[in-house]
Amino acid sequence: PRIIKTINYDDQILKKMYFLTFWISAIVFSFIFLSGSYIINYLYGDNFPMALDVFKISSITLVIIGLNGTYNKVIIKNELNHLLFIKSIFGIFLCITLNLILIPNYGIIGVSYATVLSLFLSDIILDFFIKDLRKHHILKLKSILYFRTIKL
Repeated sequence: PRIIKTINYDDQILKKMYFLTFWISAIVFSFIFLSGSYIINYLYGDNFPMALDVFKISSITLVIIGLNGTYNKVIIKNELNHLLFIKSIFGIFLCITLNLILIPNYGIIGVSYATVLSLFLSDIILDFFIKDLRKHHILKLKSILYFRTIKL
């Protein structure tokens, strides 16, 4: 909401927002990934042995989704909504294709890999190839390691 409400924003504010959303997502991911066996065991016991692998693989998406929450608002603010639509359609078709390829060979684990891979390709890699998104995407990625933003 803060991004969309502001008329003028500078790169420093965006860097702080990207930095915070990425690292908060990374901390949540770490907690979930490291405590996954306890969570799965508590919820399901020993009834679903593959649930832990699916849970851990799928938890990787938290970092990508967390970072893109801010990024998508920036794209909307810059009136590039049509590119978000194109990225979404690309991600959907990629995920379906990967599921068709991976499920027969890897089963439920293939679904998790297909999800992570399609999200990574459509939300991280694809933006390098879309001219209007490239500068926003590079700012987003540079901001992850922009530790001067700790001075809030």
